[in-house]
Amino acid sequence: MSTHIIVVHVDELSSEPAEQFAEGIAHHGLDVQRIARPAPGPYAGMQWLLPTAVVLFFGKSYFDGFLKEAGKDHYNLLKKATAKLTKEYIGPAAKKVLVVFSKGKIQSGDPEYSLTYSVVGELDERVTAKLLLEPQLSNDESAAAVAAFLDFLKSFHDGALDADSISGLKEAPMMGGKLLVHFNQESQRLEVIAPIPEHVRNGLPT
Repeated sequence: MSTHIIVVHVDELSSEPAEQFAEGIAHHGLDVQRIARPAPGPYAGMQWLLPTAVVLFFGKSYFDGFLKEAGKDHYNLLKKATAKLTKEYIGPAAKKVLVVFSKGKIQSGDPEYSLTYSVVGELDERVTAKLLLEPQLSNDESAAAVAAFLDFLKSFHDGALDADSISGLKEAPMMGGKLLVHFNQESQRLEVIAPIPEHVRNGLPT
């Protein structure tokens, strides 16, 4: 049986939030894994493509297999549990992890999107979608973002996705099989993000 959901976190963080998440969505036939990994050394690369300290991963088998059997009640339960887990790591009072970058590889300063926490969904065997979250979102804002992302994944696997509902999806740039999105709080829509930030692209030679 394929694993449906995985929570990966660096081992310096408490496992309690991941354990509570797994307990909150427990259901017969649902396979949830919790993985603690050693904290990595200094990173060199593009921030938005780097693995965050905590990653909540949804396999396609949750949407195109388990959910079809478990139904809407479990999906609503999942949304609530995901929002609860997210607020552990996103928001002014949330837990933060210091991420060290190789000198000269990445500009210093606060990241636009959290390097502590992200949500990833498997679209197919070669492509994943990653939800980037601003570190200072309120609980309501982060809950709206993860709910929209889960709805996107569900619609995709149901074959009911309206490509126009995601800004930039039709011409989405990807790198390494990763589709990056964030939730626009004003428009209340997901938007595709280019893997290379605009200020970096503008500085590249043509």
